[in-house]
Amino acid sequence: MDVLLLSPESKNLLIDIKFIGYCPPEKKISLVQRQYIEPNAWTVQNLWRQLRWETRADLISYTDRVIQDATEFLQRERNKDIIYLFFTSLKEMLTGLENLKETYKSEPDVFSALSVYIEQLKILIRNISTKYNFKLEATLEDCSLEIQDAVNKILDGEEFKARMEKSLRETSEGSEPSSVEKEEKEEKEEKSEKSEKSEKKKKNRN
Repeated sequence: MDVLLLSPESKNLLIDIKFIGYCPPEKKISLVQRQYIEPNAWTVQNLWRQLRWETRADLISYTDRVIQDATEFLQRERNKDIIYLFFTSLKEMLTGLENLKETYKSEPDVFSALSVYIEQLKILIRNISTKYNFKLEATLEDCSLEIQDAVNKILDGEEFKARMEKSLRETSEGSEPSSVEKEEKEEKEEKSEKSEKSEKKKKNRN
């Protein structure tokens, strides 16, 4: 039996696609910890996200990057089995994005961005289906044994675990917040400062 060989690039991209795709309903994604967390709950995971300045902008940027990388990768890839593997995985990602969209329905900026990405992903999936004559209702179970074995090795293998551990190590060591994160922090501090000044003025009047 031939072994389906995936490059490190395609493996990492597939992991990102499935990480979004496996997001269950009523959960948010912690990109720093690579976990699914309860929204608005006072948990260690949520506290960690705040300490690391993880924002909604990070989720939008991450989603955009994964879709763009998948589009470019599939334009270059010639192995039909690998393309089929990504085709079924992108459909899983679509489900995860739908779940995230519902979770963020009270936040118009994220909700709108996710809606755009969902439509963009639908177009990508439809184009792949048309070009390679794949069934839109296809699932991983329809793949060859070689593809299923390759996926299982990625998700259950040491490489996947090592990548998750590396991600946690990097976050524990700390890093500088991005420009977007700094802007959000400064905006919050400015609002807090204005609020304090307003309160002081009211007290002085009384």
